[in-house]
Amino acid sequence: MAIGPITFKDLVKRFRNCGFDGPYYGKGKSPHPFMKRGNQKIPIPNDHGQVLSVSLVGRLIKQADISKEEWENAK
Repeated sequence: MAIGPITFKDLVKRFRNCGFDGPYYGKGKSPHPFMKRGNQKIPIPNDHGQVLSVSLVGRLIKQADISKEEWENAK
C-alpha cells in the first residue's frame, strides 16, 4: 500500500475517518488550519487548490500517529 498525493478535501476526509475533527482555523500565531483528536492537534496546509505531495502527506500522517494501513482504510 503506497501513500499517494491527494487534495486538501481528501486529506480532511481521511483525517476525519481516522477520528479527527476539523479543520479548525486558528487565530493569532498560526494561520494554518488544524485537525484535532483528543488533545492532539495536527497543523495542515491551507487549501490552495493544489495536490498535496506524497512527502507532505507522509509527514502529516506520521505526526498524527496514523499507520499506513489505517490511512489506506480511511478512504
